[in-house]
Amino acid sequence: MALRKRIFKILPKELLECARCHWALPLSEFYANKRYKSGYKTTCIECNNKVRKMNPKHLKNSSLSAAKFRKKNPRSARSFQLKGLYGITIEDYDQMYAEQRGCCKICGEHHDKLYIDHCHTTDKVRGLLCPCCNAFIGMAKENVEILTNAIQYIKRHSNVGMQNLTTSKTG
Repeated sequence: MALRKRIFKILPKELLECARCHWALPLSEFYANKRYKSGYKTTCIECNNKVRKMNPKHLKNSSLSAAKFRKKNPRSARSFQLKGLYGITIEDYDQMYAEQRGCCKICGEHHDKLYIDHCHTTDKVRGLLCPCCNAFIGMAKENVEILTNAIQYIKRHSNVGMQNLTTSKTG
C-alpha cells in the first residue's frame, strides 16, 4: 500500500488534518472516537457525511425508516412537509380548508384534498386549489398576461365553434 503524502508536517494540537480532503481543521470539525490515537476520527464531519450519504446501505436504511415514520405518523409527516415547503402548519391548512368549505378558490368545486397555492416569487400562500386549477396556474407560469390571452382566445373561438356546429359542409 502506497503511503499518502501529508500536506502538513507539523500541526498545532488544536488542529487535525482530514485524511480525505487534507484540510487542517479545528478538532470541533471531527467526530470524537476513542479508538483513534488522536481521540478523533481521521475524516472531518463534512467528508464523513458525504461518504455516508453515498453509501447505498445508508440510503436504503434512511428511506425505509422515513417511510415507516410517515406510515405510522401521517399527520406529523405532512405537518413537517408543510412547514418546510410553505411555512404553515397542518392546523393552518385545516383552517384554510374549513374556511373554503373544501372548495377550490378558482372553480369552486368540492374536493377531499386541495393543493396549496403559493406565489413562487414571494412564497406567500394564496389559498387552496383543486389539482386541475393548481396545474392550470402553474402551466400558465403565474403570468396574468398569459391567462388574459387564454380568456380572450376562448371567447373569440367559442362563438366560431358554435357556428361551425350549426352549418353543414355538405350544404
